[in-house]
Amino acid sequence: MKFFRNMDALKLVILLSFGAAAVLGVWDWFLYGELQASRRAFSKAKADISTIHSLLKDISPLYVARQEHGAAVDYGVYFEKQLFMGGIKQDQYTLNDVREKEVRVSRKKKAIDKELRIDFRTRNKRDRLYLPRENLFKALLACEARSKAWRLRELRIRSRDDVLRKKKEDGYPAEIADAWLIEDLVFASREPQQKK
Repeated sequence: MKFFRNMDALKLVILLSFGAAAVLGVWDWFLYGELQASRRAFSKAKADISTIHSLLKDISPLYVARQEHGAAVDYGVYFEKQLFMGGIKQDQYTLNDVREKEVRVSRKKKAIDKELRIDFRTRNKRDRLYLPRENLFKALLACEARSKAWRLRELRIRSRDDVLRKKKEDGYPAEIADAWLIEDLVFASREPQQKK
């Protein structure tokens, strides 16, 4: 420990430079390994570089189209994922088939309206799904925000206190619990009708 007792600025600088050299040596060794790995990968892909380049041009538009219209094409997977983010499990609801109907937007333009009804009804009243309002709104926001195609068209909810009330004359309690039953949930998508 005499070495540390008689430490002056020069000895401190020399000691720190040895430590820094060791750290930089380890970092250099790591970077050299990464460089060698990238060179090996590039040499393997050299033969396919023109194919990869042409595929990259095709992937970008596909990705954009998937982001914009993916929910419209495969609505089931899309809604399952978004509702799960709101804390709603797949066995707690039923996705009905999409219903299509022709609507007139203006005198000359027609469109196709697609409606998707999500059913939360159960046969047994005890198994009803009551959600906190925050989870419900989180799921609805996720469904709308991540798709340019689907929008919330109809939502009807009732509080658990209202559902379990015996008589209408009883009135509401002073404070309503944050548990909501979804009675009706409909999402809609409108597409311009293709000219025949």
